[in-house]
Amino acid sequence: MTVVRARYENGNLVPAKALPLAPGEDVSIVVLRVSRAARWDLSRLAAPSDEEEYLSEVGLSAWADGLDAEDEA
Repeated sequence: MTVVRARYENGNLVPAKALPLAPGEDVSIVVLRVSRAARWDLSRLAAPSDEEEYLSEVGLSAWADGLDAEDEA
């Protein structure tokens, strides 16, 4: 297996350098996108949703109530 950088242009994958292939030779391709920080809105991904905050608060409250009940017993 060989890893080759390529760019997608006008519907075609264009390798960054020439490949040692015979004309008309068939190949299998696995495409992995190169990660770019500009694609990720990290502040949005890190922020909890309203539902997550609610579930967290309810869970912690129930847990604290359970601990209090154990202390009283």
